[in-house]
Amino acid sequence: MIKYIVISISIFLLSLLQVSFLSELFGAKYNPNLVLAFTLSLILLGSLEFGLYSGFIGGLMLDLMSVSLFGFSALLNVSFVLCIFYIRKTFFKGNVSFSILAFSANFLYLALVNLPRSANLYFYIFPSVSTLLFLWVFYAIVKNAYRGFLKNEYNQLNFKNRL
Repeated sequence: MIKYIVISISIFLLSLLQVSFLSELFGAKYNPNLVLAFTLSLILLGSLEFGLYSGFIGGLMLDLMSVSLFGFSALLNVSFVLCIFYIRKTFFKGNVSFSILAFSANFLYLALVNLPRSANLYFYIFPSVSTLLFLWVFYAIVKNAYRGFLKNEYNQLNFKNRL
Protein backbone atom coordinates (compact mmCIF):
# COMPACT_ATOMS: atom_id res chain seq x y z
CA MET A 1 0.00 0.00 0.00
CA ILE A 2 2.86 2.37 0.81
CA LYS A 3 4.34 1.68 -2.64
CA TYR A 4 1.17 2.88 -4.34
CA ILE A 5 1.07 6.02 -2.20
CA VAL A 6 4.68 6.84 -3.09
CA ILE A 7 4.00 6.25 -6.79
CA SER A 8 0.80 8.34 -6.63
CA ILE A 9 2.59 11.26 -4.98
CA SER A 10 5.45 11.03 -7.47
CA ILE A 11 3.05 10.95 -10.42
CA PHE A 12 1.06 13.88 -9.04
CA LEU A 13 4.21 15.99 -8.63
CA LEU A 14 5.54 15.03 -12.06
CA SER A 15 2.27 15.80 -13.80
CA LEU A 16 2.02 19.10 -11.95
CA LEU A 17 5.55 19.99 -13.08
CA GLN A 18 4.83 18.92 -16.62
CA VAL A 19 1.63 20.89 -17.00
CA SER A 20 2.51 23.99 -15.00
CA PHE A 21 5.88 25.44 -15.95
CA LEU A 22 8.04 22.83 -17.66
CA SER A 23 7.19 24.16 -21.11
CA GLU A 24 8.35 27.59 -19.95
CA LEU A 25 11.57 26.13 -18.56
CA PHE A 26 12.51 23.98 -21.55
CA GLY A 27 10.46 25.73 -24.19
CA ALA A 28 7.63 24.16 -26.11
CA LYS A 29 10.10 22.61 -28.52
CA TYR A 30 11.82 20.41 -25.91
CA ASN A 31 8.96 19.83 -23.45
CA PRO A 32 9.37 16.27 -22.09
CA ASN A 33 6.58 13.95 -20.97
CA LEU A 34 7.66 13.28 -17.39
CA VAL A 35 4.76 10.98 -16.59
CA LEU A 36 5.51 8.67 -19.50
CA ALA A 37 9.23 8.75 -18.68
CA PHE A 38 8.59 7.75 -15.05
CA THR A 39 6.14 5.05 -16.11
CA LEU A 40 8.56 3.56 -18.62
CA SER A 41 11.38 3.67 -16.05
CA LEU A 42 9.24 1.42 -13.85
CA ILE A 43 8.78 -0.93 -16.81
CA LEU A 44 12.54 -0.89 -17.33
CA LEU A 45 12.93 -2.03 -13.74
CA GLY A 46 10.67 -4.98 -14.60
CA SER A 47 7.45 -4.17 -12.78
CA LEU A 48 4.37 -4.37 -14.98
CA GLU A 49 2.01 -3.82 -12.05
CA PHE A 50 3.53 -0.51 -10.96
CA GLY A 51 4.03 0.59 -14.57
CA LEU A 52 0.37 0.08 -15.38
CA TYR A 53 -0.70 1.82 -12.19
CA SER A 54 1.52 4.84 -12.76
CA GLY A 55 0.55 5.04 -16.43
CA PHE A 56 -3.16 5.00 -15.64
CA ILE A 57 -3.00 7.44 -12.72
CA GLY A 58 -0.54 9.69 -14.55
CA GLY A 59 -2.74 9.80 -17.64
CA LEU A 60 -5.76 10.72 -15.55
CA MET A 61 -3.76 13.43 -13.76
CA LEU A 62 -2.57 14.87 -17.06
CA ASP A 63 -6.10 14.87 -18.43
CA LEU A 64 -7.44 16.56 -15.31
CA MET A 65 -4.75 19.25 -15.30
CA SER A 66 -4.73 19.99 -19.01
CA VAL A 67 -7.35 20.57 -21.64
CA SER A 68 -7.81 17.22 -23.31
CA LEU A 69 -10.30 14.41 -23.59
CA PHE A 70 -10.61 12.79 -20.16
CA GLY A 71 -9.11 9.31 -20.10
CA PHE A 72 -7.36 9.51 -23.46
CA SER A 73 -3.88 9.96 -22.00
CA ALA A 74 -4.52 7.17 -19.51
CA LEU A 75 -5.60 4.87 -22.34
CA LEU A 76 -2.52 5.74 -24.37
CA ASN A 77 -0.14 5.31 -21.41
CA VAL A 78 -1.57 1.93 -20.44
CA SER A 79 -1.52 0.65 -24.03
CA PHE A 80 2.08 1.81 -24.50
CA VAL A 81 3.11 0.18 -21.24
CA LEU A 82 1.52 -3.13 -22.22
CA CYS A 83 2.97 -3.07 -25.73
CA ILE A 84 6.47 -2.15 -24.62
CA PHE A 85 6.46 -4.64 -21.76
CA TYR A 86 5.41 -7.57 -23.92
CA ILE A 87 7.67 -6.61 -26.83
CA ARG A 88 10.56 -6.38 -24.37
CA LYS A 89 9.58 -9.67 -22.76
CA THR A 90 9.26 -11.66 -25.98
CA PHE A 91 11.42 -10.08 -28.68
CA PHE A 92 13.96 -7.46 -27.65
CA LYS A 93 15.55 -7.45 -24.22
CA GLY A 94 18.26 -4.84 -24.73
CA ASN A 95 18.38 -1.24 -23.58
CA VAL A 96 18.87 0.13 -27.08
CA SER A 97 15.68 -1.48 -28.33
CA PHE A 98 13.87 -0.25 -25.22
CA SER A 99 15.07 3.28 -25.96
CA ILE A 100 13.79 3.02 -29.53
CA LEU A 101 10.43 1.74 -28.28
CA ALA A 102 10.20 4.53 -25.68
CA PHE A 103 11.06 7.17 -28.29
CA SER A 104 8.43 5.72 -30.64
CA ALA A 105 5.83 5.61 -27.86
CA ASN A 106 6.33 9.27 -26.95
CA PHE A 107 6.34 10.30 -30.60
CA LEU A 108 3.08 8.44 -31.17
CA TYR A 109 1.62 9.86 -27.96
CA LEU A 110 2.35 13.41 -29.09
CA ALA A 111 0.99 12.73 -32.56
CA LEU A 112 -2.27 11.28 -31.20
CA VAL A 113 -2.83 13.88 -28.48
CA ASN A 114 -2.14 16.79 -30.83
CA LEU A 115 -3.97 15.21 -33.76
CA PRO A 116 -6.39 18.04 -34.56
CA ARG A 117 -3.72 20.72 -34.41
CA SER A 118 -0.61 18.86 -35.57
CA ALA A 119 0.98 20.72 -38.41
CA ASN A 120 4.35 19.02 -38.71
CA LEU A 121 5.46 15.74 -37.16
CA TYR A 122 9.05 17.00 -37.18
CA PHE A 123 8.30 19.04 -34.05
CA TYR A 124 7.71 15.85 -32.02
CA ILE A 125 11.29 14.59 -32.37
CA PHE A 126 12.88 16.91 -29.80
CA PRO A 127 10.28 16.31 -27.04
CA SER A 128 10.67 12.57 -27.62
CA VAL A 129 14.44 12.82 -27.21
CA SER A 130 14.09 14.87 -24.02
CA THR A 131 11.55 12.36 -22.67
CA LEU A 132 14.03 9.59 -23.42
CA LEU A 133 16.73 11.43 -21.48
CA PHE A 134 14.40 11.89 -18.51
CA LEU A 135 13.49 8.21 -18.70
CA TRP A 136 17.09 7.21 -18.08
CA VAL A 137 17.46 9.83 -15.33
CA PHE A 138 14.35 8.50 -13.59
CA TYR A 139 15.60 4.95 -14.05
CA ALA A 140 18.88 5.81 -12.32
CA ILE A 141 17.09 7.65 -9.51
CA VAL A 142 14.51 4.95 -8.87
CA LYS A 143 17.01 2.12 -9.15
CA ASN A 144 19.53 3.68 -6.77
CA ALA A 145 17.30 5.52 -4.32
CA TYR A 146 14.62 2.88 -3.81
CA ARG A 147 16.65 -0.32 -3.82
CA GLY A 148 14.10 -3.05 -3.42
CA PHE A 149 11.31 -0.66 -2.41
CA LEU A 150 9.48 -0.78 -5.72
CA LYS A 151 10.44 -4.38 -6.42
CA ASN A 152 7.53 -6.69 -6.88
CA GLU A 153 7.48 -10.15 -5.31
CA TYR A 154 9.11 -11.40 -8.48
CA ASN A 155 10.71 -9.87 -11.51
CA GLN A 156 8.05 -10.09 -14.20
CA LEU A 157 10.58 -10.28 -17.01
CA ASN A 158 12.18 -13.40 -15.58
CA PHE A 159 10.27 -16.68 -15.50
CA LYS A 160 12.78 -18.46 -13.22
CA ASN A 161 11.65 -16.55 -10.16
CA ARG A 162 8.01 -17.52 -10.69
CA LEU A 163 8.57 -21.21 -9.97
